[in-house]
Parts: sequence; C-alpha cells; structure tokens
Amino acid sequence: MKRMIVLLFLLVILAACAEEEKGNESLTITPIELTEREKELVSATGITHIEYFEMNGSLGEGEDLVTKFTYYKDGEYLKGGSKMYGALETTYEEDLLSFAMLTDDDLAHLYMGNANGLGGSKATIPEDLGMSTYGGLSEKHTLVKGEETYVAYWVASGGNSISSGGIGDPTKLPEVIKEEDYAIVMSVEVKDKEDINH
Repeated sequence: MKRMIVLLFLLVILAACAEEEKGNESLTITPIELTEREKELVSATGITHIEYFEMNGSLGEGEDLVTKFTYYKDGEYLKGGSKMYGALETTYEEDLLSFAMLTDDDLAHLYMGNANGLGGSKATIPEDLGMSTYGGLSEKHTLVKGEETYVAYWVASGGNSISSGGIGDPTKLPEVIKEEDYAIVMSVEVKDKEDINH
C-alpha cells in the first residue's frame, strides 16, 4: 500500500512539473477594458488613444519579445517603424503592454510600453486624410513563436466614410488595414534572439 501511495505521489509531482514546464514557455496577451474613471485620467494627458493589454507567462530560453510599429498606405506595406526588443524580464505576471498615440497636426507620436520599458516613434500623417478610427485585440490570445500577432491599429481615410472593423484572427492583418488609405499597426512577436534582425 505504501508503495502505491509513493508511486501516486511521484506521478502527481511529475505531472505538476510537466505542466509547470509547459506553462513557462507560453505567453498570453489579453486586452484590458478601462473603467470610465481611467478613461478620464488618460484623456487628461492629451493622449489621443491608448490600448492596454495584460501579459502572462514566460519566454523560453533564448527567446525575446519584439514589439513594433508598421505603416501601410492604400493597403500596401509602406515601411517598418520603431521596434523594441531585448527583454530584461522574461517572466510576465499581469504585466502591461500598451499602444498609445497622440496626434499633433500632421504628426503622430506613437508609444509602445511593456515590462521592459517604453519606446516611441513619430510618423508623418498624409495631409488628405480626414476620418480615422482605432481597433485592437478583443480577446485573450496565446503568442506562438515566429508568428506575428497584431494587437492594435489606427486607420485613416481621405473619404467621407471609414470601416470600423476590428481584429478577427490576430495572426492575420485586419481587413480594414487593406481597405483604408493609411494605417499604423502595432504587433508583438516571440522570436529566437538570434533571428532578430538588428
């Protein structure tokens, strides 16, 4: 009987260790809905728009988290903007990831923040754009190494209407990006450090 109890005890410990090891190499991102008071506080800073996400899990050995902005014009990739990598923290427990934008005439000030720091970029907004909208990840998503995940975007149109489509499958570029005149997209990706193009 003692042998049976010891054997069961060892099996439980091994199962727990296997589950812990599995959990340590996965990373999830979940959108955070701000309260009305929090929205008021953010609007008092002058930030045009901000999206917050919560991250949980861990990077595997030799992995890094890459956060970046990319730009699209008439639905086509225009160029890559700023990129943040070099994770000091590799384990995340309710850590924040944010995408923020402040517009000033024809300039967009972009900010990305996570547990490892804050990065920023500026983008010139084309003059003939009138309407714009934002979108972001709407539900929890598990990041897969080597697979870019689109978490937030800003799109603008020179016409009298604009699509307000959200992010469906976060591993695919949202359709609204392909339909409108100009877009700024924020994405995150888990990559092997050696594969990050410096």
